[in-house]
Amino acid sequence: MEIKSKGRDASAGCRSIDDAYEKTLAEVLSGIPKGEDLRTAAQRGRGLFPAEVKRWFLEHRDHNFPLVDTARGNDSAPIQPELHMLDGEWYFTDETSRALADLVPANSSLLLGAPTVAAAMKEPGSLLIDNSPFILRRFPGSATRWIKADVRTVEPRGGYDAAVVDPPWCMADLYGWMRMASQAVRPGGVIYAPLLGECTRPAAARQRDLLLEYLSASGEVTVDKDLVEYAVPLFEHRSLVAARAPVDGPWRRADLLQLRVQTALPAPPAVTEDTSVLGDWETYLLGGQVVKLRRPVRPAPGANLIAPLEALGGYALTSVSRRDGNLSHVDLWTSRNAVAKVLDFVAVRSALRQLDGDNMGLPARAELLRDAQGRRVDALLHILEI
Repeated sequence: MEIKSKGRDASAGCRSIDDAYEKTLAEVLSGIPKGEDLRTAAQRGRGLFPAEVKRWFLEHRDHNFPLVDTARGNDSAPIQPELHMLDGEWYFTDETSRALADLVPANSSLLLGAPTVAAAMKEPGSLLIDNSPFILRRFPGSATRWIKADVRTVEPRGGYDAAVVDPPWCMADLYGWMRMASQAVRPGGVIYAPLLGECTRPAAARQRDLLLEYLSASGEVTVDKDLVEYAVPLFEHRSLVAARAPVDGPWRRADLLQLRVQTALPAPPAVTEDTSVLGDWETYLLGGQVVKLRRPVRPAPGANLIAPLEALGGYALTSVSRRDGNLSHVDLWTSRNAVAKVLDFVAVRSALRQLDGDNMGLPARAELLRDAQGRRVDALLHILEI
């Protein structure tokens, strides 16, 4: 494909970006028939969150999609332990995972943050790098070798024939992961990666252009529309339900980017990273539920261990966006997208340590905690669904 920059840079004002975004939304969504259901409309929405698709149709066409009974039918096989938004864990659908696995040689491929593709590999010899501690529990039969590590800290050997890369959709990771893959894949090899849609966020169209322009320094770039589909993780499902915009199956799609490597990518341009979720997070596993606790937390005296975020009016997070202004105030975050402000860090940490463990003994551990702490733990156990 021919790559053209639209000539906009990081100095462009927020207003011009927002105006361009609204124009893009209108161009994309106005072509969707009014009679389609929310899932189908979101599939055509080029990355726009279903709740925002619903908002646009209500504002511009006075049409409110009917609510659907999803019955958690979004995943072909629910993942255990559960995926967590803080870890950026959106997994490909089974169909996409198999298709990507078939595109690359099973014995000489590098997989960055793509465990479902690794699990779909039929032969050993490839390498998966993924920072989740739960990969072997989620995919116990995978033949692919796994290194648990932050992709940004690893320097794998070179000479791979191909790579499948599924980075978080922020510019620092998109640049960094693709550069690392270009250093690991031999000249003539191919890197496959999802490319976010133009409506994913206000700056997405501009960021797509900047990324494609950067990648062209390495080799030939092609983009095939809507070939990648993601399953709906439980945390996203819960957010859609809380936002009164549930869908009854996978909706998130991305284009498939292919980079045929001629030379390693140069150092990427500097970008400002989102700091809303930065910090030192501890991870707990309560049965199949993953719970994150951020520290340090400033103590705030109160009768309870936790409190809801005032802006939410409760404990349910209604988005899966890193741009959500509530995230900087979140101290406790579950894989079901319940969030809270922590009032007593020491007591909450102690409670999570007591509850941590297998699902079979969880009710008994919760009863012991209630006996010891009384009503102070009611709100905590409520958001943990125990």
